[in-house]
Parts: sequence; structure tokens; C-alpha cells
Amino acid sequence: MKSPYLCLPGLMLIAASWIGSVSPAVAVDINFGPHDCQPWAFSSQQYPPSHTTTGATNGGTGTNYMIVCNIPRSPLAPGMTAGSFYVDGDNPAGTFTVCMIFSHDFTGALLGGAGFDVTTAGPYDKLVTLPSAYLGMWAYTHIVCTLPPGGTLRGVTSIQ
Repeated sequence: MKSPYLCLPGLMLIAASWIGSVSPAVAVDINFGPHDCQPWAFSSQQYPPSHTTTGATNGGTGTNYMIVCNIPRSPLAPGMTAGSFYVDGDNPAGTFTVCMIFSHDFTGALLGGAGFDVTTAGPYDKLVTLPSAYLGMWAYTHIVCTLPPGGTLRGVTSIQ
């Protein structure tokens, strides 16, 4: 009868060759819907945002509303000099939307930010780019938007 231990060296060789062929994970784009966005200041805003399948909307009739949302992202790939984010939404006629993307390190220290404003009516798709110094391995990103009445934040795509 053959010993089962005779096959062990062969199995170990196969396992070692398989482990050596695993490639590192690559950074990917991450789409984020604003359904977990929260009011920026609870006490000073009359109407909470309404969350629907198409985004977070300011349902108020006369007051701008600030919301904040975390933005999930992958770490930047080695050698990348910047990371980008596409922000999508809708702006009603005669109003404006302002959004800023901020980055903090794990201690809470602000690393930096960048933003945009929209003054035209209709859908928007804005590109915001942050330098790699703001997007280190341990950096957390979030977006703060001031939505006018009827304004909607549709989502954010993290391009890494």
C-alpha cells in the first residue's frame, strides 16, 4: 500500500506555483448613489432631503439645503498624480448648486479639497480632480453640496 505522504511534495509544489501567480488588485471606479447622504446642519434646515431611486433632492420651497455624503474610493494606483470624481445632478432654472469634495487623513486633519458651482438649468456632470497628496492610502473623502429648492444630487463616481 502506498503512503499518502508521497503525494504531499507534489501538492505543495502545485500550491506554491498557484500562489506565486496571483496578481495584485487594481484600483477600480466606484459609483455612489447619495442615498446615505445626511443633512449638514440639523438645526438650521427646515426640510430634510428626500431620498428617491434617482437621488437626494431638496424638497423645500425657498431655502437652500446642505448635505454631506461619504465617497467610497479605491487607493490610487502607484505612480498616479491625481484622482478624479464625476458628480451628477440636476439644477432648477434660476438657481445654483455648489459642491466641494474634501479629503481628510485618518487623524481628521484636512488634506485639501476642490469644488464647482452650477448656474445653468438642467442635468450636470462635473469633473473634480484632487492631487495625489490629498488622496493617500489612509485618506477619506466626502462631498458637501448646497442644493437649491428642487435641486438633486444624483451620484458621484470615483475615478482612480
